Amino acid sequence: MSKGKAIQNDIHQALLELDEGRVEHLTSEYLRAGYEVTSLLQTMSNAVSEIGAKFENGDCYLPQLINSVEIMENTIKLIHEKLAESDELAEEKGVLVIGTVKNDVHDLGKNVTSSMLRIAGFRVIDLGTDLPALDIVEDALENDADIIAISSMTTVTMPCLAEVIAILENMGVRSRFKVLISGAPVTQEYAELIGADAYVKSAEEAVVTAKRLMGR
Repeated sequence: MSKGKAIQNDIHQALLELDEGRVEHLTSEYLRAGYEVTSLLQTMSNAVSEIGAKFENGDCYLPQLINSVEIMENTIKLIHEKLAESDELAEEKGVLVIGTVKNDVHDLGKNVTSSMLRIAGFRVIDLGTDLPALDIVEDALENDADIIAISSMTTVTMPCLAEVIAILENMGVRSRFKVLISGAPVTQEYAELIGADAYVKSAEEAVVTAKRLMGR
């Protein structure tokens, strides 16, 4: 096992133990060594998802889940600060607006994806959660975005993904944007059905796909 992977595993375990000081220390060590950042973010996301699964199964309590998310968010801020200090942030590849659709307040996956995309060189405008379709379109136009990345974590809110594309078409601006969709109930077949440009299952996949959509 490589040294970088070993540190990732230690960070994963420290996050499961909610040891914020150790997570921060190990992350700083990882960054100083120059190891790849996006896989580290995925490792932390996996740890938080593991805690989330334990919560759903009744094996841990809500405060533990909230604490794990806060630790991850604080660590993401640390990563951005360290990369900015060392001028290691990538050259801008395009502008992307990202958000979760109306009546959906899930944001962990969105936050991880936003961070990975920023590190990869995209200018990311995070619109937040519970977003009406028209607001998403208007924000994309206002920010002169290249990509609209939207997610839905429930079958009830999935139609809003299609609504965004319908609004783009009705406004005559569909060709101005690449639309990337994601979410637990979303599938490649659904993406094709509604006319999205791409469907992704993970934050890492979102980065690769966004680069491809921009011809990078």
